[in-house]
Formats: sequence, structure tokens, C-alpha cells
Amino acid sequence: MIVVFVAHALVAAALFYLGSRALITQWLWSRYPQRIATFMDCAACSGFWYGFLPALGRHVHNGVDFEGAITAIVIGLCTLVTTPMLAALMQLSIEHLGSSVPSHEMCDAADPIYGQRCEHLVGHKPPHESAEGTW
Repeated sequence: MIVVFVAHALVAAALFYLGSRALITQWLWSRYPQRIATFMDCAACSGFWYGFLPALGRHVHNGVDFEGAITAIVIGLCTLVTTPMLAALMQLSIEHLGSSVPSHEMCDAADPIYGQRCEHLVGHKPPHESAEGTW
């Protein structure tokens, strides 16, 4: 049972991140109407449904009984609590991890670490310095 709960908690946090924060799904969440965007931005609100619906779906193929419905509700309530915590931890971890792709600010051709990585940026000006405003 603990493994099932942990799996639901991790899936709910991942779905929250994908549904409201991830760059790979920005094409989707940037088009949400305001009411949906507000709901999806609440980790606890959407976390409940991300936990409840898959748990309920596990029981649908056998017909939903009282025990299956109660289990789905309990898992939903648990993911209501764990989704904000796991999503915050994930977001902090991603921010702390940083990027291996150098930005213009961290490039210095004389720097032995970033010098080779920045060769493709040499000769380019940051957007605020170029005539067109883009690279």
C-alpha cells in the first residue's frame, strides 16, 4: 500500500509540474483560461484530482465499489498534502541545478571553463545591445 501511495504522490507532483510550470508544456498551460489557470496553479487543488482520478481509474475496470471509492478519496486527500511539498522541492531542485547551456551573461572568452562553451556566442551581442533587439 505504501508503494502505491508513493507512486500516486510522485505522479501527482509530476502532473502538477507538467500542467502548470514545465517549459515543455508551456504551449498548453500558457493558453489556459483564467479560471483554469488559477486552479492549475494551486498545487493542493490540482494535486487532489491528480491523485484521486488515477486511483479511481484503477477501480473502474472492476466496477467502482465502496472500498475503491474510499481508497481513491484517501489517496486524493494525501496527494492534496504531498503535491505542494514535492512540487516545491522539485522546483527548487531544478533552479539549483541550473543549466549547462551558457547564457550571454556567464560567457567570457578568456574564462577557461566557459570559454570553449561560449565560442558560438562570440560576436553576438545581448538583445539590449543589438540594433534589432534580438540575437
